[in-house]
Amino acid sequence: MERSNKEKLRIAIFAASSQVGSSVAFYLKHFTNHEPVCFIRSKYSAVFFEMAGITTISADINDGAVLKEYLKDVDGVLDFSFPSGQIFEIPGLIEKNFEGIMGNMPAGIPFFHMSSIMAYGMPSDDKHLRSYSMPRASYGYIKRNAEQKALAVGAKHGVPVFNYRLGQVHGFLQSVSESFREKLAAEPTAYLDGNPSDLTNTIFIPTLAEAIIKSVTGEMKPGLYTLVASPQWTLKELYDYYLDWYQLDTMLNYKPQTAGHQVPFVAKAFSQLKKYRPLIETYLLLKMPETSVKIKGRFRKSEIANQVSGESIKYVDFNLLGTPTTDVPKGINSSVANVKQVEQAMQDLYLSMLEARIVKA
Repeated sequence: MERSNKEKLRIAIFAASSQVGSSVAFYLKHFTNHEPVCFIRSKYSAVFFEMAGITTISADINDGAVLKEYLKDVDGVLDFSFPSGQIFEIPGLIEKNFEGIMGNMPAGIPFFHMSSIMAYGMPSDDKHLRSYSMPRASYGYIKRNAEQKALAVGAKHGVPVFNYRLGQVHGFLQSVSESFREKLAAEPTAYLDGNPSDLTNTIFIPTLAEAIIKSVTGEMKPGLYTLVASPQWTLKELYDYYLDWYQLDTMLNYKPQTAGHQVPFVAKAFSQLKKYRPLIETYLLLKMPETSVKIKGRFRKSEIANQVSGESIKYVDFNLLGTPTTDVPKGINSSVANVKQVEQAMQDLYLSMLEARIVKA
């Protein structure tokens, strides 16, 4: 893929009304020289883009002629979509979306599938990043399958594909950041499941957007990447950031969970069964659409809480720890100080736009 010499890139964004998609569009519009073109479905979500002065398009993804016209002069296409439906329907719907988009965009223009770090295949309750040959949870299975489908559809239509495995995405408009505020503010002492130096798999919007620009301009080759801060933030850096950002005086207590609790036999038996639920859901229910809903419902009713005797620690949040094994975009300033500066500028601009709109109304 040749490096683009254009000073102003036009980047199409599908599912732009998602939290991450809208935030990337906001950053591209107001903190770079580039132009986002956002595909949205709801008139309700159009309010945000209108306020931010971002171009929006309402187009049926199944209308190839219309889509081809809108995509004819873009420099890159981002896909943040994840279709709704029963679990067994989702892989087919994802492939249909890929065909609808890549089949109608210019050959040679890069396509970005926003995958998930869960595509590494960890069980849904595993807090350490590991790569599994067979995904242990249905979401990870679907996302890894989607990565393969994206490559296949891209090859079919001559479209270079970037599979971005997104770490936990933070930012002033992200619900995960609000969750950090709520949980930290609710406790005088916050217990964290890890050590201060443990590496987190987190990324803020500016780093993600800059990685996209590097990819569109040819500084990164198409392929599989894990999108996290580079260098990765430690657990301490992440929580210190939020204490400072929200001006909280919560005490942090790093207390990694340890093995060795004596669990009653019955509770242990149910716990073992519960461990296999993601595998059952992933490799059986996806192949049994007629009975999927019934089986899943019965399975959920049979779950019990795995309560153990002894001291119970209330941890404030879940953080995926460890080092990615795929490539991570380099050359982007993801330092705490830089991220905070840009996030503050983004929030200030957003609030000023919101205030102006309220006054105008």
